[in-house]
Amino acid sequence: MTSISQLEKWWLDPDNQAFFKANKNQDVAKLLFKYQNQEQKRLIIEQIAKRQKIRKKLPQWCENQEVLMPPSLNLEQASSEATARLKATLFSGARLADLTGGFGVDCFYLGQNFKQVHYNEPDAALQELVAYNYKVLDFKATFTGLPAEKLLASLPKQSLIYLDPSRRNAQQQRLISIEDYSPDVRNLEEDLVEKAALTVVKVSPMASIAELLKKLTYVKTVSVISVKNECKEVLLTLSNSYQNLSYKTYNIIDSEGTIQFFEGTPKAAAFEFSEPQDYIFEPNASVLKAGLVNDLSRHFQLPKLHANTQLLTGSVIPEKFPGKVFKVNALHKPFTKSLAKKRYNVIARNFPANASEIEKKLNLKPSNRQYLLAFSSVEGKHFATAEWIKA
Repeated sequence: MTSISQLEKWWLDPDNQAFFKANKNQDVAKLLFKYQNQEQKRLIIEQIAKRQKIRKKLPQWCENQEVLMPPSLNLEQASSEATARLKATLFSGARLADLTGGFGVDCFYLGQNFKQVHYNEPDAALQELVAYNYKVLDFKATFTGLPAEKLLASLPKQSLIYLDPSRRNAQQQRLISIEDYSPDVRNLEEDLVEKAALTVVKVSPMASIAELLKKLTYVKTVSVISVKNECKEVLLTLSNSYQNLSYKTYNIIDSEGTIQFFEGTPKAAAFEFSEPQDYIFEPNASVLKAGLVNDLSRHFQLPKLHANTQLLTGSVIPEKFPGKVFKVNALHKPFTKSLAKKRYNVIARNFPANASEIEKKLNLKPSNRQYLLAFSSVEGKHFATAEWIKA
């Protein structure tokens, strides 16, 4: 299949669509065994398998039975619908150019707020598949298949350039350091800020933000996006217009897209320090990744338990706290025998033993909302039994 028309002819064939509809919720392993000698059926079963795997990641695209899924690696590397929709609320303008289009999820959602959209993907087969999907989804874009560096040289001025560089080597191992990405953003940075009012670069969520800022010159905003308290994306917004560096954090906490937001600076000092009070607060993963716990402490006037313990405490619950809130039931000496064989989820912060070690030593079972918090405070090491009551 090498063209949009061939993709349409194959996938929208009435017999193929009927087979897909009849089997889209069936056991894939059983289907593959049953149709092991029928190549066309196996291709459709592969589509079923991919959809089953990413239903939660891309619900809108999976609901449209005409959409085709790409090779598994491209699907794995694609942004989720939740993070793409969030990014789409942050940017708008006249022209968008996605230099590293991939499966086209980010380009599709970002592009809703731009008058002209340019999708670029050197992989010809993937570009054809995305062009077919965009047609199905009634989304218009200009398509090119050049290396990002070559396209950038001829690209007219853009409102936004978006890059999600490849973070895999030839062995498909994940890469963290920006100098290992393809394309190498460091070499393109000057051209990027000349060609666009803003450039957004998606980097590994495992990358050190401090190291990224040492290697790039024009970062104006660091954005960290989590989904249900798991860090998913770090975005660097580049611009040659002068502006103080800002850190913005987002945590999508439910399927409705409810967001915890906090903006601050890592240079802030903690509000103060305190022994555990009525409540203990755990900042969400985005705040932790951005290094904004001290700023969070000052903003909400919540003391930290210890300089190196990323937990806060207080006697009241502030509105819109970006993280989890625990109601402290009791404080205990570490590894008190009375806690053994109970039901607690464990969180360990600045404590000699990690959560798994504590669970094993006390023979704990999981709980729905009851937690055992292990931490160091200004006075020493503690266990706190607590109930998770918010976010």
